[in-house]
Amino acid sequence: MKYLVSVSGGAGSTLAAHKTVEKHGLENVDFIFADTNTEDETLYELLDKLEKNLKPIIRLNDGRDIWDCFDDHGIIRTPTGACKASLELKQKPIAKWVKENCDENTIIVSGLDWTEDVRIKRFDNKWKPYETYHPMAEDYKMDLCNMKRDLGDLGYTVQ
Repeated sequence: MKYLVSVSGGAGSTLAAHKTVEKHGLENVDFIFADTNTEDETLYELLDKLEKNLKPIIRLNDGRDIWDCFDDHGIIRTPTGACKASLELKQKPIAKWVKENCDENTIIVSGLDWTEDVRIKRFDNKWKPYETYHPMAEDYKMDLCNMKRDLGDLGYTVQ
């Protein structure tokens, strides 16, 4: 089995990366990040630290930013309320990369926690037929305060 963790730079996905490695071994885990070219500098610092602590991240970047996406499509939100830039610059590139580089044994990992059951269901449906894994949802005591504590314990700067 190969695990692919989509790292966003948030506490959940960073801890999900570490928990997946702890449970399944570094050799069985890859990390992927899709860049909007409008991220805060601290996000890149966190990604660099994650790479230093674990291994290189697959970084996707087509050169566009959120304003290019707005110019191309003329909308910020889709009719369903989704962020168009997130769809075009993050979700679609990652889905394309997975389709081109992963097999049916790949497990897609999120940083969603136990309070995000609606998002977990959407995530699972979006990634069918791939199996999904949500390590942050396994512990009902894991809230943002505990995530930040655990990140600090791992040596990350916590904001």
